[in-house]
Amino acid sequence: MSLGVPPGSWRWTFVVREAQADAGTAVKHQAVSVPRFDDGFSASDVIMGREGSGLLWRRPDGEVPLNPLGRFPRGGTATLFYELYGLPQGAVIETHVRVERRGGRSIFRRLFGGGGGADLAYSTVTDAPGRARVRQQLGLEGLAAGRYTLVVELTDPASGRHVVRRSPFEIENRDAP
Repeated sequence: MSLGVPPGSWRWTFVVREAQADAGTAVKHQAVSVPRFDDGFSASDVIMGREGSGLLWRRPDGEVPLNPLGRFPRGGTATLFYELYGLPQGAVIETHVRVERRGGRSIFRRLFGGGGGADLAYSTVTDAPGRARVRQQLGLEGLAAGRYTLVVELTDPASGRHVVRRSPFEIENRDAP
């Protein structure tokens, strides 16, 4: 399903009903920011998928693994997917990816460290004008069980525009196969 809306900040509610079982669920008041696609550099939200989850977004240019619960086994790998808009082919985007632990750290973590997050920076070069798709693997080794936030910061040095996308996720207390 797709729904065209103008740029801005919105909240959405989604209801799913299974007609044969008289059952369903709802997701209420979720925030979404819709960027302008005709006003220079912008980016989609980041999808943190998990290979082998059994759920895929089938696209003409390839499948994107999904992970709607946002849970990964300890030592697992996330597949990141997002799109960049409003750039010429060959544009260089400064990319900074951080994994931040959510909530307070225990006294043991403050004293001894470990399992707290990760930080890396690199350049992404667009492969097509207008809309470029980015797909990357992110190893989650070394992260202890707990709740985290993936922060992807994208900067276009040519325009100075800066975009930040955040995705919450969880490392479960079980090891990857």
